[in-house]
Amino acid sequence: SELDTENLLPERIGSRQVQALVDLEVFEMTEKLYGELLAMGRDDLRHSLGEFYYYKSFVHEYLGDNATALKLMYKMIEIFKEELDQGVSEDAVTWLYHSYLKTGAHLHYVGQFNEAMECFNNAVDIFKRYDSAENGWIDSFSRSTVLNNLGIISCELMQFQDAVEYGQQSLDEVNKTSAESDSAEYLR
Repeated sequence: SELDTENLLPERIGSRQVQALVDLEVFEMTEKLYGELLAMGRDDLRHSLGEFYYYKSFVHEYLGDNATALKLMYKMIEIFKEELDQGVSEDAVTWLYHSYLKTGAHLHYVGQFNEAMECFNNAVDIFKRYDSAENGWIDSFSRSTVLNNLGIISCELMQFQDAVEYGQQSLDEVNKTSAESDSAEYLR
């Protein structure tokens, strides 16, 4: 089908709420196009569709549509897991990691602590399994964030020893970040 690109992205109007609804309409049209292209055999667009779900979930979160936001997040996780199963790449690793991180944060926000812990633990598994000092795909700050989130939820679940351990691991990652930036500054 022909795409009218002139009218695809309308000018920004009104409040943020109104703009989110307008953005959502554009997302719906774009998702339909993805569906048509994938049906035509354009499997090369699967990664891009995962990224699309990542960004579309933000709009649903903003509008308070948590059920749809979570469905999109689980779709993006599925896409990036399939991509990683087909072969390890920086894109597959980092997008799956950040998908788990985002989904875990949202699950935490809506009070689904055990599910959030599962997502954060999956993120930890990814950086332990695929990331290394040699490739540096996931930076220390991002690793620190997921460990900190695990500590916060552990505390909320009254698992204080786990909370302390995750907090220490998070601080260790922050110290790595400081050391990395100190050595980068020294090398300049």
